[in-house]
Amino acid sequence: MRLAPRDFWEMTPVELAHALGLRRPQPEAPGRGALAALMRAFPDTED
Repeated sequence: MRLAPRDFWEMTPVELAHALGLRRPQPEAPGRGALAALMRAFPDTED
């Protein structure tokens, strides 16, 4: 985070959680059907 020690220790728990990325919503992983559709739309090819 490259914070000065004083700034780090003055952070509230909520500020620290935000800085560490713990409070951000996590995107859901695609399900099997969505993954299959993506694989059909963007097949691996050897160029």
